[in-house]
Amino acid sequence: PVLGSANDLIVIQAQRLISFDLLLDTIRFQIEGALFQGQPSLASGRIFALASGALTVWDELTGDFLWSWAPPTEPLTGTILVTKSHILTRSATHTFAVDQASHEEVWSIPISGHLAWSEGVLFLAGEDGFLTAIRAPAQVFQDGFESGTTSRWIVP
Repeated sequence: PVLGSANDLIVIQAQRLISFDLLLDTIRFQIEGALFQGQPSLASGRIFALASGALTVWDELTGDFLWSWAPPTEPLTGTILVTKSHILTRSATHTFAVDQASHEEVWSIPISGHLAWSEGVLFLAGEDGFLTAIRAPAQVFQDGFESGTTSRWIVP
């Protein structure tokens, strides 16, 4: 579950996206039929969730659909990281940065793994035992994504 900014709790359960109103102790909305998976992310009043292999974006208060993006070849899976200007997500073989304003892919790398972001470094922990670190400039998520320096380590 993810705690929202409007006294709400957002969850994906049984392929549904559900918003619980914590003050009224009720379900604010639930969205079915889109085959939701994984854990949603929440930023700036928007819910980011994977549904039917695509990134989908929903209004936090109303549950209204806002937009979606899908890679051209394979479905998305795993973690979603949201910054001020971009969404980072992955498929089985690639990691992508999608611009929040244009809703377009602005960067990808043919490496996949569990995503983490810390102090200007994107970490990809791959199923193959490799940890990849991609250093990005400080302004990377305000002015556009640049690939920066990439390092790979094998994790014993």
